Amino acid sequence: MNFSFYTLPYQTHLNSLLDNFEEDEAMSLLVGGDFNKVGKLEFDLLKFQGLKRDHAILDVGCGSGRLAYFLKDFLSGRYVGFDILQEPLDYAKTKCSRSDWEFKLHDGRSLSLVPSSFDFITFFSVFTHIQDEDMFFYLQESSIALKADGKIIFSFLDFECESHWVYFENSLKDRNENHVMNRFLSKSTIEIWTKKLNLKIDAIYDGNTSFIPVLDSGANNRKQSDISRTAFGQSVAILSKY
Repeated sequence: MNFSFYTLPYQTHLNSLLDNFEEDEAMSLLVGGDFNKVGKLEFDLLKFQGLKRDHAILDVGCGSGRLAYFLKDFLSGRYVGFDILQEPLDYAKTKCSRSDWEFKLHDGRSLSLVPSSFDFITFFSVFTHIQDEDMFFYLQESSIALKADGKIIFSFLDFECESHWVYFENSLKDRNENHVMNRFLSKSTIEIWTKKLNLKIDAIYDGNTSFIPVLDSGANNRKQSDISRTAFGQSVAILSKY
């Protein structure tokens, strides 16, 4: 794997953001903007899928800590975040102020994970920017590191989701090989990969489908039918072991 294929455009993008914005805004824009809104949405998604305080989470492509920031006052279990650049990892570590958490630089080789060690393994806005072979490789590694009752959750761009077409149009306009690429993944491909990896699909949600409960301090006292739900934006796949 020629990992510079990913790191160089990502680093160039970050350098440009830091040249033009204050650090907080640059680190938010690095992960797509709306740091708090999307981080809360990712957290609510994990809660919806059964996240408990003592669970262990592997956050691959953690970036500047968008998910980690919303886990910091909830999670007592282990957290490990991987990213391909050191600057956002340093920012996330400082922002979360959790000395017990691990923020690790990933160099493109194996994640070197201990078998059956994580309850949740997440790839938010990761498979949207890497090649198919690397997606499969990381799912393969994740299937080994996942606990028996754990879940792999990843977001993806989907041609079947009408609102994602704009990303493809933007890629058509910008054919510069040095930009951060956008990748699409079909539902049929996910089905094939899960069979090869002996994983099962618990659910696949279209990017426009409102399925994530919007949780707040009073949510536990309301009926499920009264809790509002929202879409994730990207499509979401939730996998588990047989």
